[in-house]
Amino acid sequence: MADKYQRSRSAAVAACALVAATSALAQTRPWAENGGWEISYYPEAQGCSAYGLFEANTAFFIGFDGTGNSLSLNVTLIDQSWTQIADGQDYPVQVRFGTHPAWTLDMDGQVVNAYPALNIHIDAQSPEAEQFLRQFREETEMTWTVGDEVLARLTLRGSMAAFDAVIACQEADHDAHVMQAGALAGPAPLPAPVDPGNAQRAAGPRVVPLPELPAPPPGLFAAPATQ
Repeated sequence: MADKYQRSRSAAVAACALVAATSALAQTRPWAENGGWEISYYPEAQGCSAYGLFEANTAFFIGFDGTGNSLSLNVTLIDQSWTQIADGQDYPVQVRFGTHPAWTLDMDGQVVNAYPALNIHIDAQSPEAEQFLRQFREETEMTWTVGDEVLARLTLRGSMAAFDAVIACQEADHDAHVMQAGALAGPAPLPAPVDPGNAQRAAGPRVVPLPELPAPPPGLFAAPATQ
């Protein structure tokens, strides 16, 4: 049996389709590749994110969205096999990081370039977002379920270094806009990329560019009952 983290042939086919879909959309600004995670700045979301493509066509996307009144944490999963996910429907999704108690997320069903997707926006300044990110960064595996159905089990190898790069990218974008406002000149410059030679690397997911993701209304967010 193939390793559950190994990229499958069907995933490679899906990757090619996602690359093709991306070409017709606003171009992202690459920041760094870190342990199999790819970090980019997304102009339409006004934020930086990390994403990876895993076995069985599951793509995972986590980062910041600055288009609302306050900065939000944007979490999205995309998988062409999730035919049960309907656009515009809400789903009570559970995610467990390692052996921690599961989180319950009220996620929004979407269709992104014909691919079923689940998405949630969380207040980036909230204690829940801080705890969620801490577990994402520190654990080595996450499991996503709806009811009794396991949607995906995904490795988190390299996630700490990857999200460190997301934060650095976001801070650089903020500094660039502050400089632009002070100088009253031209568009903000591109953030300077992180030197991958100085970044911590691990054998994480393989990645391909994903389409730009629409920003849905904020979902409900429930922390685990016990820690």
